[in-house]
Amino acid sequence: MERCPICKACIKDNSICNRCGTDLSRLLTIESQAAYLCNQAIKLLINNKIDQAQIAVKQSLQLKHTQIAFVLQNFIQNSH
Repeated sequence: MERCPICKACIKDNSICNRCGTDLSRLLTIESQAAYLCNQAIKLLINNKIDQAQIAVKQSLQLKHTQIAFVLQNFIQNSH
């Protein structure tokens, strides 16, 4: 996360927004989990575990819509 979703201030290495004081720790955790699931999907694809990769990328997208997750989802759907 580069900016606070409340006040749009730049986020540094802190889970509390310096400008508005919003606790961003839950959002940062969700963002981290989404990235982890995308990485898992890639590893599963490498090991030819297509169905499991599809589940991982779907879970990632439920947490956060990222370009890499959409690309992975499209790739998996086209490889079936």
